[in-house]
Amino acid sequence: MIESIETLKECLAKELGAYRCAFVEFLFILKERLKGNEQIIKHEILYSLRKYEYYLNANKKGFRRCFWHFIFRNRQLARDIYIEPNAIAPGLNLMHPGFRKVPENVRIGRNCTLLPMVLIGKRKPGLNNKVNIGDSCYISVGVTILGPCQIGNNVVIGAGAVVTRDVPDNEVVVGVPARSIDKIR
Repeated sequence: MIESIETLKECLAKELGAYRCAFVEFLFILKERLKGNEQIIKHEILYSLRKYEYYLNANKKGFRRCFWHFIFRNRQLARDIYIEPNAIAPGLNLMHPGFRKVPENVRIGRNCTLLPMVLIGKRKPGLNNKVNIGDSCYISVGVTILGPCQIGNNVVIGAGAVVTRDVPDNEVVVGVPARSIDKIR
């Protein structure tokens, strides 16, 4: 959880390469947009998410918290990437533009990769949709994860899989419903 400016700087440096001030951030985004760089999507979403998490968790009220909430929400809507605050650990990698949904009660570990069209949700209405995803997981295109379930560390989930059960560490799962096809050595 990001509660101090030092933690915020560490998280931004890990995910985005460097900590930038707001004006330099604006110039960087403008330059990358003009070049047509698709990685700017990752940068915009994660930068605004981490700034908003800092102001939310540090219990800072006022203009800056409202400003970063507004920026984060607008970037979510513009990019169709919906990630709740405090749901992901540092090191998330968003590959390519496209829809992603990470709701409340979901925890994603360090250094995970999410490709487009990933949806995490409930199996049935009224159920607790608690989903825990471990560290260094690779979640491919079109994956649906329906909670409650636990996904271990170093798991690869193949394209189009529907995960409805727990997945142990170091597994490769594919299919509907997802089943293990291999172990990662």
